[in-house]
Amino acid sequence: MPNTHSTIPPSQGTHHITVNHAVFGPTCGLLPVGVDSTVLTTTGLRWNLTDAESSFGGLVSTSNHLVPEQKTVTITTSKPIWWTMELRPEGLRLRELFKYLKINYVLPSDTTVRNTLAHIFAELHSAVVKELAAVKSKIAYSTDTWSTPQMMFTFAGTLAHFINDDWELVERLIDFKHLDIDEHKGVHAAKAFVKSASQRGGLNKITNDVLARTLGRLLLQRYGIQFETKNAQIRCLAHVVNLVVQKILSDLDEADDPEAADYFVLNKFMEFHYDPKDDEELQDLEAEGAAEADELLCEDLDIPKLVENDDDDDDDDEYEDDADEEEEVLGVEASEDDEEEQPRSTAKGRSKKGKKKKPKKLTVVQKLRAIVRKIVSSPQRRTIFRRHAHKFYDGKKTEDGGKCIAELMPIRDVKTRWNWTHAMIQRALIMRKAITAWVMDHDKLHHLLLTADDWYLLEQLESLLVIFTEVTRAMSMSRTPTLPYVLPMYEHMRTSLVDTIETTAERTVKRAAQAGLGKLMQYYEKALQNESCIIATALRLSWFSCLAPQHQVKATSTFKKVYAKYEASTPTAQDVPLRPVAAAKSGSLMSRLSSNVELGSADQPPALSELQRWQAGEGGKGDADFPLVWWKAHAQDFKVISRIARDYLAIPGASVSVERLFSASRHLCANTRSSLKAETIVRALCTKIWLRANLLKLY
Repeated sequence: MPNTHSTIPPSQGTHHITVNHAVFGPTCGLLPVGVDSTVLTTTGLRWNLTDAESSFGGLVSTSNHLVPEQKTVTITTSKPIWWTMELRPEGLRLRELFKYLKINYVLPSDTTVRNTLAHIFAELHSAVVKELAAVKSKIAYSTDTWSTPQMMFTFAGTLAHFINDDWELVERLIDFKHLDIDEHKGVHAAKAFVKSASQRGGLNKITNDVLARTLGRLLLQRYGIQFETKNAQIRCLAHVVNLVVQKILSDLDEADDPEAADYFVLNKFMEFHYDPKDDEELQDLEAEGAAEADELLCEDLDIPKLVENDDDDDDDDEYEDDADEEEEVLGVEASEDDEEEQPRSTAKGRSKKGKKKKPKKLTVVQKLRAIVRKIVSSPQRRTIFRRHAHKFYDGKKTEDGGKCIAELMPIRDVKTRWNWTHAMIQRALIMRKAITAWVMDHDKLHHLLLTADDWYLLEQLESLLVIFTEVTRAMSMSRTPTLPYVLPMYEHMRTSLVDTIETTAERTVKRAAQAGLGKLMQYYEKALQNESCIIATALRLSWFSCLAPQHQVKATSTFKKVYAKYEASTPTAQDVPLRPVAAAKSGSLMSRLSSNVELGSADQPPALSELQRWQAGEGGKGDADFPLVWWKAHAQDFKVISRIARDYLAIPGASVSVERLFSASRHLCANTRSSLKAETIVRALCTKIWLRANLLKLY
């Protein structure tokens, strides 16, 4: 439990705990740590216990809730236990917390902290500069800009990517630069980037078109570095996937057209790939059910008698929606032909004046989103939903053999983040019966009931989007090369969309897939002309044989040209035939993309040159998920091609690492720290990440 304060009440007896709700809440727990079991009775909690036996392996109230109206919690226990309360980050300053905990330590002043931070930052920055100066291969840069949620500052995050002598892919933060008012624009961002990069060196990847063109001109003028936008600029595959899926959803009226509003840009601080296991809010909701588990198992699941009054629980919503979202949840809209303001009753019986509302027609995804939001936003509704889930799914597990379905909760999506929406649909299809039963129990939400046709459309949409989720999962891998799989990923997505267009009977899905295919091909065709993508793909895959002959001819010609350039600066080595290395078995997408590619036979006579031996497939495929392991074992046998591999495999195929940087920075740039200066934010974030990378040398 994050931000948790724990205390141990005395031994058996009754204890009265005064709760300051401005400081603590809402989550709390009673843990029988160090004892076999204890008997508990409580008051002042949302789920009180009465002479309940608590033990690990039995009932443990780990995610109970404080009641805002109750200022005192009473706990009667037969043995000592741990009592935990969630500490609100904004509720207590550190100095007050020390005083509350009676810690006799004088905190340093803000000036002392800033000076110490500046000293550590300077030392770590020097270590980064020395590290990059010692890199023997080329260095690829990935960079992007992000504005804090408060729109107070704009930062440019820049990471260096290189493969070290031990054939490990290193992603090193080199700058988190605060940009002035105009510097976030392409031309000014290029100048800011060159100014920062001149202290370090190396370049291969820029994603902004204007920035890339300006950067190429500046690098040539100032440093004589050739930077051809066509070949050196790699378009972020994560961004392309987002544009394609947003185009698909916009054709279904589920999102704005990406030409009008690019959702990827709006959500840079969020993880590129969504995994329910990493969703803290979802995990908390599912853990919350543990406090109700015994009650659910022991009671007769007579659902109708448990239904709450929809008018009475509106104030229990834990997630406040804005006006538009709330109207979407209720499925109403203002009547354009009724100008008279009509009074409407509120949850507490008062009247408000507003425009007369009429039912609003929602799309199938909007209806599902409204249902899920209603379920998860109230403890009472969650309790009722869990009872339905236990009724339909008790003892049943998900297909992957993970959690019990009855313990799951619907996933509350972010409608501007398609992978969250796909996860919401996947989870809803698993819990279809419970969701339908829950809606039927709420008279005011019957207009949201999903029909058989609605569920069929959701199944078709889930099937259409699943390939993009696979791509995002594969491209989100850290510390492994991704550029070799950019072109195969494009082809994999193209093939999937074409298959949907040719096989689906649902016209709306067919039309959406066609729209997505058109957007995908805009970028796929550019990637097929990119030298870096071609070389990286050809390094371990004879993949171009899967395409039209002209692409294979171009790839072979391009690789030979680059090989000749590297060969001219590499000492010659004696050609030695190699023993193939068996490929590791893996079910990953990257492994599947490699499985249909045939290399030359190892039984062929020894080739005369390194290039010929390479083309014959000597050395085997290796593991598609861990190509650098193969290179570490065979670098000395392919001295020229290993240099090519070291340079090109370091180039990222997606700016996922930069997005992770922005995701990490959102905690530092929170509302509670809005008084921090931009310089302090830069130093604090860089220092934290460099310390985690073990760059600080302690003597």
